Amino acid sequence: MLEDNRFTICVTGHRPGQLFGYDIKSSKYDKIKRVLRNTMISISNSAYEKCGVDTFRYMSGMALGIDTIFFELALELRQSSGEFTIETAAAIPFRGQEFKWPYESRKHYHELLEQADEIITVCKGAYEPWKLQRRNEFMVDHSDSVIAVYNGSKVGGTYNCVQYAKKLNKDITVINPRTGDISCT
Repeated sequence: MLEDNRFTICVTGHRPGQLFGYDIKSSKYDKIKRVLRNTMISISNSAYEKCGVDTFRYMSGMALGIDTIFFELALELRQSSGEFTIETAAAIPFRGQEFKWPYESRKHYHELLEQADEIITVCKGAYEPWKLQRRNEFMVDHSDSVIAVYNGSKVGGTYNCVQYAKKLNKDITVINPRTGDISCT
C-alpha cells in the first residue's frame, strides 16, 4: 500500500487488566517491551529490504496498555534511528478518550501526544463503544503491517481488530503477551 512512500506499522493489543497491571513501567512488562521493540525493528528492516523504503510510520490507538508501550518504543526508535526516518502517529478514536483514566495516565497520554508527529481523531463526538473499533479499522486500513499483542481470546477489541486485518489480507505479526512467542498470519 505504501502511503506517501512510507511503510506504516500499527499495533493492537490488550489493555493492562489483561496483561500485567496498570504499571507499565513494572519489570513484568520488560520481556514484552523487548519482544515488541525487536519486532518493530525486524518488520521495518524487512520492509526496507523488500520495498526499498526508508521512512516508517508507527501508528498507535493510544489506549492504555500495549498501545502506550508501542508509542513509547516508537519515540525511542525515532531518537536512535540513524538510516531510517521514523514518524509517529496517534490515531485516537475520539477527543477525550482519556477522560476517565487515572490522573497519572492522563498526564502521560498528553505528554506522548505532544511528541507525536501526527494526531488523527478518527471519530467526532464523545465516547461510544463502536468508535474504538472504527479507530482500529482506520489504523488497519492505513497500515502495511499489523502487530497484535494478543493472547488468542475470541472476544474483545484486539480479537476484532485481528479479524478485520485478516479480512483485508494484511501482514499480521502476533506476539503472545505471556510467552513472548511470535507467529505470523
